[in-house]
Amino acid sequence: MGTAKSTKKTLRMLAAVTAAVISLCACSAISTQEMSIPLSGSDEYKDYGDYFSGAEESAADAIKLLPESASALENAELVPREDSGGYCLDIGEGGSASWKMTGESGWYSVRINYYPGECRSSYASVSVKINGEIPFAEAGGISLSCIYADKDGIRQDYYGNDIRSSQSLAPRWETTYLYDTERYENSPLCFYLENTDLLSLCSVTGSFSVSLVELVPYSVIPDYADTIKEYSALGYTEISDSFDLYEAENYFLKSDPTVVPVSDSSSSVTPHDNFLMKLNTVSGSNWKTAGQFIIWKINVKQAGLYRITLKVKQDFREGLYSTRRLYINGEIPFAEADAVRFTYTGGWVNMTLGDEQNGDWLFYFEEGENEIKLEAVLGEMGGALREVSDIVDSLNTIYREILAITGASPDSYRDYSLDKLVPEALEGISAQKKRLEKVRDSFEAVTGKKGGDLSVFDTLIKQLGSFEEDPDNIPPAFSYFKTNIDLSEDYTFQMYLGDSSLNGSDVYIDDICVYSGEETTDHYELLRSLGYSISAVAQPSRYSLPLSFEEQYNPFINVNNIYDNAEHISGEGIALVSGSEALNGIFSLKVGPIREGNQRTMLTNAAMKAATDFSKTDFSKITGIMLRIKISGYTGIASHRFTVALRQDGVAKATWLGYGAAAYDLGGNKIEITTENLGLSLPAGFDGFVFMPLEYARSEQVTEPGYYDNYQTHPESMVDLSKDYSFQIYLNDETYNGTTVR
Repeated sequence: MGTAKSTKKTLRMLAAVTAAVISLCACSAISTQEMSIPLSGSDEYKDYGDYFSGAEESAADAIKLLPESASALENAELVPREDSGGYCLDIGEGGSASWKMTGESGWYSVRINYYPGECRSSYASVSVKINGEIPFAEAGGISLSCIYADKDGIRQDYYGNDIRSSQSLAPRWETTYLYDTERYENSPLCFYLENTDLLSLCSVTGSFSVSLVELVPYSVIPDYADTIKEYSALGYTEISDSFDLYEAENYFLKSDPTVVPVSDSSSSVTPHDNFLMKLNTVSGSNWKTAGQFIIWKINVKQAGLYRITLKVKQDFREGLYSTRRLYINGEIPFAEADAVRFTYTGGWVNMTLGDEQNGDWLFYFEEGENEIKLEAVLGEMGGALREVSDIVDSLNTIYREILAITGASPDSYRDYSLDKLVPEALEGISAQKKRLEKVRDSFEAVTGKKGGDLSVFDTLIKQLGSFEEDPDNIPPAFSYFKTNIDLSEDYTFQMYLGDSSLNGSDVYIDDICVYSGEETTDHYELLRSLGYSISAVAQPSRYSLPLSFEEQYNPFINVNNIYDNAEHISGEGIALVSGSEALNGIFSLKVGPIREGNQRTMLTNAAMKAATDFSKTDFSKITGIMLRIKISGYTGIASHRFTVALRQDGVAKATWLGYGAAAYDLGGNKIEITTENLGLSLPAGFDGFVFMPLEYARSEQVTEPGYYDNYQTHPESMVDLSKDYSFQIYLNDETYNGTTVR
């Protein structure tokens, strides 16, 4: 507790609590959506806003302040630098540079292009002065993130377990607005500047270089509806067919060395291994403090509009959400992206970025290399945390005023005449009680919950109500008054750090998928990106993939049919396994161990749902069947024969799959296999995916001597998946020798 409180005090000294001016001038290009939690702040910042309340709130054009025009350099040097496009200012620790304002008077936010220098922690601290004075407390300590990278990438130890990389600084030129250190507001800080004012940028801790300072007038980011209209006017269109998948743990850069890949044992997470530790996700627990960000590099073959799907998990607390700000190539693309909500999922889900009103969002990417950046932000919680922090400050002031009269251990039976000696303190108790009630109600509105963790506020509100009702109630409860104030402060600090159950800020990411169009031909990558391990009748349409037992499009009418109606000939039988033993974490069919020759597993009556989009002549929508298969146990041979058959009433012979099949390991690497007319061979110890295209399926029916019927030559001999059919697996080999197949 003591450490949290001390750190909190330090943060508060760096950035005082208030939002009056920010609310007044709306001085940044941010979301136009209103905050549902009330904002309030200290008199210091309010005075700053009131002083200039009669001035115009915006200027016509952004003003660029170049390094060459800086004056009053202290521990700063103007130097040429090729990677900055010309000159830059190297500002050492404690140094400063100033610029004379020559534009139109108005409210401005400050945007700088900087290059981190020496960093003692994960950020350098700067201050902004106007005419030699810090205009408000937040301007006295603004964080500029140092940039870090994983020096060696994910490596493996002797046994094959992943080990984390060492960390290294990876400075580069970054463009950012100046925000308050605590990030209570989504908006950048606003400064009122008049013509001829002197603006100074000063180093508090750390060093950095600056190639450009921009004074950006009032503006708001257009919402998605307006942005998509602008895209249309510019001729931007959605690319017809593109699909790229990126492992989130293979990020490019980050703001903090504590942001690292972590291991998740879920079988749906990639890469996955049942025995070895894999660092396969980005950690939410180390990436939740406001201001922390991660950057990924992506590549697209053609400039245009793309969708983004994230495979995520937010399982901190049901009913809560986390918030991230999304940048594309350093810019927030539209207002809705300024605060993207990640609601409680309980497990891994695929989240396509969008909303109910607009559907999936489309993002513009240039041809070639692009960057996606996600930054942790407080969102709607920020305003309430700021308000609580201000209330705590006010209550501590009231406590000290009463303490001066009563001492730390007042006599419960003595009349201290507090109503006469400190009447302002008693008025303050009533005022702060009302403010705290509003904040508590706001938290309840956001979380949809009452009591529980909010009881720390309820207790303080009840005590303030007792003091308000009768000042004589203060002395007997005075020591508890300070305790309740401290508990509220500590809990607020926990919320700020993302450690509170009210915050729910943990977000884990496994994969990032950037794609366009409704279809893709890369079957493995599509299925893998969606987190499915066992599937059938794979449809590339993202909204009709009948892939998993848990999905409404599950092609199996009843998963138990796979087990109940299965017949295992000449072996120990079949088991329907679930949980950690299942390959997909839900259900898997386990066959074996197989010890005798000529083994067969027949799912004679495993009923399948009809696929209405199936066509015997057009395989662009329903392309084939994908299975997740693992062969374990000693085999003694190099490969095993595996076949799949589809059967249907009215069709004399089975339709066999396997010819033209493709196999992939769990890392997405293609594995060379041998395919035959009625099956395929899998290597010993195979653990991965097999895709079997329907277009090349063969029937046992031989209408023309020497040739199996197929969908091109004799479609009448083939199973029609748009009608009810059954699914069978055949394992046929004379040398399995204890093999288990799932």
